[in-house]
Amino acid sequence: MTRQNLLRELQRYAANVAVGASALRNQGTPGMVRVAREFLSRLDLSRITPAAFRRQLDKWTDQLVHKFPKGGRVWGAARKVLNIFLFQASMNRHLSKAYRLDRLSSELELPLDNGVAKKLEHCSTPRKPSKWQGVKYLKPKINQEYQDLAREEAKKRRLPGRAYLDTIWWRAPKKPNT
Repeated sequence: MTRQNLLRELQRYAANVAVGASALRNQGTPGMVRVAREFLSRLDLSRITPAAFRRQLDKWTDQLVHKFPKGGRVWGAARKVLNIFLFQASMNRHLSKAYRLDRLSSELELPLDNGVAKKLEHCSTPRKPSKWQGVKYLKPKINQEYQDLAREEAKKRRLPGRAYLDTIWWRAPKKPNT
């Protein structure tokens, strides 16, 4: 197997692991998981640089929204699965090395969902985000508010970036502010 074929298979694997059925539960319509996995499997990860990360993430989010089936074209759902996937890809040593994804640690976004939003709302910061209404209703402005809080919380915890909060909070034991 060539190196490029291996990278393609590793990316497909990362997309399948990142987008389980629960990632898009109640987000629209059947078929979204399949579409997301196919889309993520085909992303050109060589295009990502720290300087252009936000623009590229916004572009990919809009592209994925338009690929979702009618009735499931949800910005928040697209952003969530992209963020889960990009973090997973950056943790894969082969993908990370090939595409220099390690440079993105401080840029990667925290995948947002109801549990993560509640954790962020309870973080000790004087600034409170807009009321969380759910992934299905997430828009860029509200996403940015929560991402800013996540960046502050990650910095306080001395984490390499806000996406790492997901490793701490995902299915963690039920304790406040952990």
